[in-house]
Amino acid sequence: MNDNWIKVYELSQDLETMALIQKASQQTADFGFVPEVALFGSDDWWAAVEDGRIERYTIEGVVTRL
Repeated sequence: MNDNWIKVYELSQDLETMALIQKASQQTADFGFVPEVALFGSDDWWAAVEDGRIERYTIEGVVTRL
C-alpha cells in the first residue's frame, strides 16, 4: 500500500457486518453469499482468500468531492 493512502475500511475488522452477512447467507436464498468455498468471513473463507481460491480485488480511486 502507498504510504500516502489512508485506509478507510477493513472488512476483516468489521465483525458486525460479517456476522449479518453470515446470518443472511445461512437463513435465506434471497440474499447473502453462497458458501461455495466456505462461509463468508469464516477462518476457512479468509484462508481461501489468502491462497487464491477466492479472488481478491482492490479498488483504488481519488476522492474528488464530498
